[in-house]
Amino acid sequence: MISTKAGFFIFFLFIWLNTHGQIQLSTTEEYQSAYLNAKDLYRLEKFELAMEAFRPVTRKNSNNIFGEYASFYFAMAAYQSDKIPIAKSMLLQITEKYPAWNKMDEVNFHLSKINYESQNYFQGLLYSHRIENRYLIGQAREMKRFFISEIEDHELLLQLFEEFPNDPDIAKFLAYSIDKLPLQQKDFELLRRLVKEFRLDPVEFNVVDVKSEIKDIYKVAVLLPFMFDDLKPIRGRASNQFILDIYEGIKLAHQKLIDDGMKIELYAYDTRKEPDRTKMILQQHDLKGMDVIIGPLYPGPSKLVTEFAYQNRINLINPISNNSEVIGNNPYSFLYNPTSESMARTAAEYASANIQNKNVVIYYGEGRKDSVLAFNYMKLIERDSFNILFIEKIKRDSIQRIFKTLAATYEVPDSLDIDENRDFLDVLVIEPDSIGHLLVASDQGFIASNIISALRARGDTIQVIGSEDWLDLHFANYDVMEQMGIWFLAPNHVEENNPFYSLFKEEYIRLNYETPSRNATSGYDLMLFIGNSFKYFGKYFQTSAHKKSFLKGWIKVGYDYRNGNDNQAIPIVQLKNSTPVIINDVREKLISDF
Repeated sequence: MISTKAGFFIFFLFIWLNTHGQIQLSTTEEYQSAYLNAKDLYRLEKFELAMEAFRPVTRKNSNNIFGEYASFYFAMAAYQSDKIPIAKSMLLQITEKYPAWNKMDEVNFHLSKINYESQNYFQGLLYSHRIENRYLIGQAREMKRFFISEIEDHELLLQLFEEFPNDPDIAKFLAYSIDKLPLQQKDFELLRRLVKEFRLDPVEFNVVDVKSEIKDIYKVAVLLPFMFDDLKPIRGRASNQFILDIYEGIKLAHQKLIDDGMKIELYAYDTRKEPDRTKMILQQHDLKGMDVIIGPLYPGPSKLVTEFAYQNRINLINPISNNSEVIGNNPYSFLYNPTSESMARTAAEYASANIQNKNVVIYYGEGRKDSVLAFNYMKLIERDSFNILFIEKIKRDSIQRIFKTLAATYEVPDSLDIDENRDFLDVLVIEPDSIGHLLVASDQGFIASNIISALRARGDTIQVIGSEDWLDLHFANYDVMEQMGIWFLAPNHVEENNPFYSLFKEEYIRLNYETPSRNATSGYDLMLFIGNSFKYFGKYFQTSAHKKSFLKGWIKVGYDYRNGNDNQAIPIVQLKNSTPVIINDVREKLISDF
């Protein structure tokens, strides 16, 4: 509360301002008196009155030795009155009228603050960097850190760093921003540069440089939900047969590596899908000495093992997932398969280069991987000027929508004659050849069969992009799919004439009395990849795989980990003479062997 004495002062000063405020000050004494009166109002936090009191003292005059200070306090009073543009304008006038003033650091500090608060970060940084006073430099840096830390726009941080490449705080917050990005969007080269040049903690930003030593003996742990007391082969099909198939393939490849002279010890642990059991395994067994861990598959155990692998710098490879979240920000976490995002990119690049008609239809299933593929594809293909006619999620209870949409017709008379006996023609609602291509992000048979039926009913030429799983469905008619020229995204493609596959298939049948499943084949190929990576690259294959081009595979076409921690070597196949044949340029990139 303002005292009575202060109240009388404000009252008489208000009268003085109204009667003398427009009077031209001339002598030094008059400027001094006006300045001190204005300062009293400022101290009493009567900022709008203070502005009016300071205003005449801001005029430049040979007898006015208070012009700089009056201008500064006028700006501060305007700021406190929430008249930000006026405050900023006056501070800018000070920089022009009194560039040599010894309090210019404070002017720059407040100009910096005003610009930060209005999210004009470039100007804020510009004025901040002009400050020379040691104390204010410290305050300005704390203020800068506060405002820069609130920027969520990664592109803006990149632009700020380009403009101020020597600012350590911008560099650090840019590094944080890169670290938060999805793995495929991370600029690892820039992140490493920031860590190195600005002496950031490499562990904090997951860019620890590991040395990949060649060892005499390697250890591989397999952490999968076997759900059995022992891992001996069983008769009949188990509910988790795909897990047992993966492990059978791993064991066969392990034996081949041993026969070839490699010294690799293989250990299997049953996580049983249980986090508590997985935690016990990590605590009781000497997993810290492993060179690679294969698995786990389910979220609970996976979270625990991912953290364990990161802390102990052990490569972790998931044998079946295509979920980028499994990788997270762990530089030691890898997928044997491509992510849905990588699948979308491969499909979009090939479609963009080979399809002229720009109209696109996208269907996707109910699974997460389906929606991720579909929407990433939409985003990428739109960048190349393609037009998405519609994108639709298909559920089992809405499957009829496919046919009703794609193959819907209406009747038109076959002639202009008015004749009650005239014939009518069925005309497609969606005009023939108006759709350039159709992406189906689903491996579900009921979706695939309805798509094929609807397009056959149309009778026009629409390029279909589907899943390699369609080739294994019970309804699959190779003649029809070959006639339609369907492109299949086929990350698991195996060529029948591959000599490595032939030997594996023969040995697998001898031991298991059945043809190897896709999972058994993947387990075999994965273990061969791990073993030969040990042989040629040492414990950390990524130190070389991130630098090389595609690495030629044994059963699979190859492996590409240059731009991420998922295998981005993705063939696209098409049926020719009832045999899947690779049609994209993945082979041309396979120029590096182990």
